[in-house]
Amino acid sequence: MESGVSASSEADDAVVGDITDIQSDGVMLEAKHKVFLSHSGAQKDFVEQLCLDLERCDRHPFFDKRRSSLPIGEKFPPLIFDAIRQCHVGILVLSKDFFLKTKWPMLELVAMVRELKSLNSKLNLIPVFYKLSREEWLNRKNRSMWIAQWKKWASVDKTICIEEWKKALDGLKSINSLMMKDGEVHLRREIVDAVCKLVLPETRWDDSHIQGRSRLCEILLKKFDEREKRNGIQVMGLYGIGGIGKTTMCKAMCNEVLERFGGRVCHVELNTTSEVEILRNVLRRLSTIEHEHVGGLNIDECRDKLRRCIVKQPVFLAIDNLLDNLEARKQAKTLLRTRWPEGSVVVIATRALGELTSLNPYIRSEDCTGIPELRKDEARSLFLNHVTCGQGGTIFVLDEGLVSRCVERCHFGKGEGLGHHYIPLALEVLGEQLGCNGYDAEVWEEQLKNIDVFREKLRKDEHPIFSILRTSYDSLSEDVQMLFMDTALFLPSHPFHPEDMYKWNLFDWLSTVHGTSVGEVMRQLEYLKRRSLLESSEDGQTRMVMHDLWREFCVAEATIGKFEDGQCLFVEEENSKLAETSPGLGGWRNMKRMGFVNEGWRCLNGVQVEQFANLLLLKVESGSFSLGRSLELDVKGLRHLKSLELKTRDLNLKCAGLGCLTNLAYLRWDNPHTPPPDVEEIGSLTKLQVLFLDGFKGDKLPDLSMLTSLRLVSFASCLAVKTIRGLSSKLTNIMFLSLRSCSSLEECPGVGELYALEELWLSNCRRLKDMPCLRALTRLRKLFIRGCDLLRAVPGLSDLVALEELLTYGCTALELLPDLRKLSKLKVLICAGCCALKRLTCTTPLGAVVGIVLTDCSNLEEMPDLSTFPQLNRLLLDGCTSLMTLTSSAPLRALLVLDLEGCSKLSALPDHLSGSVNLMKLSLQKSRIVLHEDEITELKACCRMLAVFPGSARSVYDGLESSRLSAYGSSNREVEVDDIEVINTQNGCQSRRLPDSLPRDKIARLVYTRAGGGLLALTSTGILKVWNWGRVFDDPECQATICYAPHMRIHYSKLLMINDVIEAIHEEVVHSLALTNNGHYAISASGGNISVCKLAFSQRFQSTITSLHPPTALACYPHDNNIVANGLADSTIQILHVYKDVVVCTLGGHRNKIIGLAFSNKSSNSTSVLVSLGADAQLCVWNTQEWSKHRSRLGSLQPDQRTACAGDLGVQFHNDQRHVLVVGKSQLAVYDTLNLDRPVNQWVPQSPFTAAITDATYSCDGQHVYVGFADGSVGYLDAEFRGQHAFVPPIHPPLGASGSTAYPVAIAAHPKIRAQFALGMSDGSVIVVEHARSPADIEPGSGEGSHKRKSNCLE
Repeated sequence: MESGVSASSEADDAVVGDITDIQSDGVMLEAKHKVFLSHSGAQKDFVEQLCLDLERCDRHPFFDKRRSSLPIGEKFPPLIFDAIRQCHVGILVLSKDFFLKTKWPMLELVAMVRELKSLNSKLNLIPVFYKLSREEWLNRKNRSMWIAQWKKWASVDKTICIEEWKKALDGLKSINSLMMKDGEVHLRREIVDAVCKLVLPETRWDDSHIQGRSRLCEILLKKFDEREKRNGIQVMGLYGIGGIGKTTMCKAMCNEVLERFGGRVCHVELNTTSEVEILRNVLRRLSTIEHEHVGGLNIDECRDKLRRCIVKQPVFLAIDNLLDNLEARKQAKTLLRTRWPEGSVVVIATRALGELTSLNPYIRSEDCTGIPELRKDEARSLFLNHVTCGQGGTIFVLDEGLVSRCVERCHFGKGEGLGHHYIPLALEVLGEQLGCNGYDAEVWEEQLKNIDVFREKLRKDEHPIFSILRTSYDSLSEDVQMLFMDTALFLPSHPFHPEDMYKWNLFDWLSTVHGTSVGEVMRQLEYLKRRSLLESSEDGQTRMVMHDLWREFCVAEATIGKFEDGQCLFVEEENSKLAETSPGLGGWRNMKRMGFVNEGWRCLNGVQVEQFANLLLLKVESGSFSLGRSLELDVKGLRHLKSLELKTRDLNLKCAGLGCLTNLAYLRWDNPHTPPPDVEEIGSLTKLQVLFLDGFKGDKLPDLSMLTSLRLVSFASCLAVKTIRGLSSKLTNIMFLSLRSCSSLEECPGVGELYALEELWLSNCRRLKDMPCLRALTRLRKLFIRGCDLLRAVPGLSDLVALEELLTYGCTALELLPDLRKLSKLKVLICAGCCALKRLTCTTPLGAVVGIVLTDCSNLEEMPDLSTFPQLNRLLLDGCTSLMTLTSSAPLRALLVLDLEGCSKLSALPDHLSGSVNLMKLSLQKSRIVLHEDEITELKACCRMLAVFPGSARSVYDGLESSRLSAYGSSNREVEVDDIEVINTQNGCQSRRLPDSLPRDKIARLVYTRAGGGLLALTSTGILKVWNWGRVFDDPECQATICYAPHMRIHYSKLLMINDVIEAIHEEVVHSLALTNNGHYAISASGGNISVCKLAFSQRFQSTITSLHPPTALACYPHDNNIVANGLADSTIQILHVYKDVVVCTLGGHRNKIIGLAFSNKSSNSTSVLVSLGADAQLCVWNTQEWSKHRSRLGSLQPDQRTACAGDLGVQFHNDQRHVLVVGKSQLAVYDTLNLDRPVNQWVPQSPFTAAITDATYSCDGQHVYVGFADGSVGYLDAEFRGQHAFVPPIHPPLGASGSTAYPVAIAAHPKIRAQFALGMSDGSVIVVEHARSPADIEPGSGEGSHKRKSNCLE
């Protein structure tokens, strides 16, 4: 077996980048080989042909040249000996080389002889004398020569036993053998005949390409065993979208259970041939009837033989490709009605669960399961297998990042909220397309940019993936096809802000566009769901859940190349064909739907939209990088239009002719950058049902008095509007009204007359002082008021008898809530941060209330008796510092959480608390309530799940944090509170260490807020800390200073803002932190998911896109707060839209992980650039308009190894937005982004600087650079790296002095104060530093710090 040794040696040497270097367990060893071929490498040609002869006879031997037998990269000895143990026949090709060339043939012979002697052995040996006579084999001289060679091997390999080898050789004497008499061909024929008598045909299907075969089959076999048997057999249904691998898995399962069923397995594919041929195939495979006789049977004779139970032994039958047609169901039922022998298994595969349940009673829904999914490594192996067309070619230099990106192209979402999976068919198509010209990384990169694997071929030359889907699509009626296209491509974009918690009902929208009833729409959607074209339609208030592959199919169907004769047009990229082929007015009367998203809007330039005269739907949604571009639309000719969506936030849009859209029912205008449309025209659209205006720049809203069909109205970010017009009792259909971020709004007359209103939202209407009386709103279910600072009362609140949710946040002037006794349906009451509220009144029981939140109502003095709310399960009164009493005349048996933290005047718990047997949490920190140990024990005896946080525990109030928060980090430090809150002076600079009540861990990233009133720090354990100097977050009138300590912002929920941290040593995690351009959100990552924190509320509100590779750098796009550049560990850069949760594009060009990103903040997007820095110091400049690489260079900013330091390289733009500062551990450099050939300036630390650089930053005016070092010192340079000075912050002594081990890890410069910067230290502290004198007056070195308080602040 010399060749086996060679192949395995190559595997042991681990040839880098072999296309088959990662094989799944499915091809580790072809299941149950029954024939083993043992030979010397010199007889390779003979044995290889013998292997082919055996395979033609459906006997598949273990042969060392087959990758299915010995995969490259695996340790081969265990595979060989396992194969010997499982084989039924061992063929020994005996030659002179068999005993002399390598030890492996003899090792195999010895293993076979051992197996012969074992109990229950099935092994039969066939010795074959090849060019060696029996006499030569018995010759003593030859044997002596062989034994001498064996002894040489044994001197090296101590496991060789010469005596055992001799006995194994002698054991062959008694076994019948084959001799070569009439040539090799005749000998091979004799061997094949002998094997066929001993081994049954395997009836296998080719599954060598299946990755993870054994694992996937094991999953399904386990499910088989769990199923209930009926009439002694098991029936199971498999379903999954086209291309997911149903047919492949059916064949793999047949192979997997082949031995279990003694070869009686059969796979039939419906709809591919006639029923009689299907039945004949079943009889050939599963019965003992002669094959020649089966070919003459007609369909009735076939059915008769199956009905008479001619099959006597248990079988495995896989019925594949069940489609939604009568013929397929009839064929399937014929097979299901057959009385298969007890112990048989029948599997049915189709695309839709509904098609399986239509076979009831033969199969039930509980008998059905989805196809198991591929893992990432299996998807990679499958892709690479198709790149080489299954030939197993070798790639010696393999770009893993590039391969990963290719594989990710085939990673489709199953639908919103249902996760993702790899599509095998997509991996096959992409692998074969990229592999057709061999491997070339540059060519692959270029092809990935230019090809669209899933849209390339349509109709006659259709793409392979879509040809599978087309079968289902073409079977739909035209109306249902249009409904399917609408759900895939044309549904309205989410029209409201997430906090609105309301979505336009999509059933109503579809009903309007299709001119049919909502019931009919729902019926057709249910039909699409049964056919597996739609995963879920939910309740109509969320997106339709559809497989990504179906969505891509619809995009291809509506491509611009087909629009001349189609009814739908959907464009995502710039294309001139629409304008070039324009026939003028009256053309394309079949066109009913047009959608332009991302850069597709450019197609409309020069196009007269009115030529699409029968258009029902027009959707224009510009990409995120269209700032400054213009588009003009004249829609006056679209008289049939029912839905118009213009979501063009970054586009200068002019839209004329709105008043002519007499059938318009849905209008969305979302554009803050252009003049508003004619409001009088909008006021004339009498059929309008939904009106959404966002970013409306006018000072006057449309008059709504004539829009009597309106059902939903939302005005957002209409900053100049002072009033709303036309609201009255005539608008009898309005159910939802939202006024959000209308900061100039002073009044909203008529709101109290909208008696059909069910939800009312008022958010951040800062100038709204008074509301109309709401007494008439007897249908109102939800009232949401946030950030209305001047609002003092809500007239008519006590009469809102249908109200279920009253939610008020931050209404600081709200003084009074009326008696709630009439609000019998109220479930949730929240008045958080309403600091003027003094009392809550309710004189009758409210049995529906389950939650009351009055957090931070600092003037609240009175609460009703808690027994008024018998179903209350959550009561949060934390921060109610004026509350003195809390009573309850009866046990609150439903209560789960009682939070009294910070109730500093409250001295006693309510009575009957021990009766709250389900109470789980009682927070008493910073209250006056003192519970002794025996009282706590008694309380816990009644409330067995109770956790008590007594008054002695630390609290978030008064700068203290609950001790339980330490559990949120992996810090080994104790939670502590700073006692140094004084100004310290030293070396001409003054500093303050900020108070910190959270776990102390090394600071990884540090940044000031945009206005300079706050500071953010990200720790090495992923905790985001926020300090603020003013009462309002980031108040520009209250800048960061060392004169007094800031307060640490912690959300009222007491939960830490903590990132997902990958399972690695914290020192190995790369942390990233960036602020959006408006300063409202912090984007951060600590190796896991990207987190978005809304800073005004210090609240982490979402985790965005999950990447398969850890994020290593983040930067926020200055022209759109939703766009973030995400550098990854795989050397790519993702451009993310965090609000939409999508990847806009992926940039490739680096060779190592990305560790630095920076956008230039120029006024025009056309001149903005993105600079990226790799861990190998490669610097790249990208055009942000087209997202293409301008230029790049490989730098030399590598560590000098002088001092160990955990800092990374970084990059920052100078104020001129042209030059960038590149920070390395051993040097600083400034580059011109227009020419990266050589640095403009360079600086290598010199005395007094002797340690490695940890971080550096420009001052706010760009005139100086602050540099941190690993010895604890800080350098102060001018922008050209001259006039270097060193000092140590007074709070911290130099590294090594008095046991100090702290050094600055992160540096941030104040955005407005030139003399101020902040240091994030390795011991977890944050220090703000200000230098009072000029750099020339600052003495290098350290010194003793002074702890005297300054009477005034530095200028």
